[in-house]
This record gives sequence, structure tokens and C-alpha cells, in this order.
Amino acid sequence: MIKVDVGAPSAPTPQQLAESFANSAGGSISSEERILDGSPAAVATTPSSDLSKPQTMIIVYREGKAYLLMASAVQGNDINDAISQVCLSWKWTNPSAQ
Repeated sequence: MIKVDVGAPSAPTPQQLAESFANSAGGSISSEERILDGSPAAVATTPSSDLSKPQTMIIVYREGKAYLLMASAVQGNDINDAISQVCLSWKWTNPSAQ
């Protein structure tokens, strides 16, 4: 399952939000660099083996909003390729420019 949530940032930086999520979910901060259409992202991972919480959360702050790209899977399924593809194909758009 892949989900994107958008809202007001609840921490001063994406890294701090990733750390807060990782600490609360028994996870860690990934040293892997992720970029979403030129925007650097913080990455938190958890040992989750079901859909109750994300295995991976990628966090980007842009134009005053926090974008949380979350991915989960049941045990035995690998989400890494799917997450990589989403990150590579991510494009920011400006809906008001249409």
C-alpha cells in the first residue's frame, strides 16, 4: 500500500518529523538519500510487517506543507522497488497555473 498525506508540518524540519515518527514506531532514520523532483527528503523506516503502520515514510516540506509518502506491505513483500519508482517519477505541479 502506498499513501500520500499532505498537511501542515508538525515539526520544524523534515528530518525532525522523520525522527519523531521513527522514535514512536520503533524505527530508524535511513541514511539513504531520496529526492522528489529536486526536493530532498528525510526517510524513516520501521520494522512493520503488516499494514498497521508504514515500513517507509519519506517526508518533504514544500511551500509550507509537509508531504508524507508512506508505504506498507505484509510480511514477505518487498516495497523498495515500488518506492524507488514513485520517487523517480514524482513531479510537482502547480494546479493554479492550469
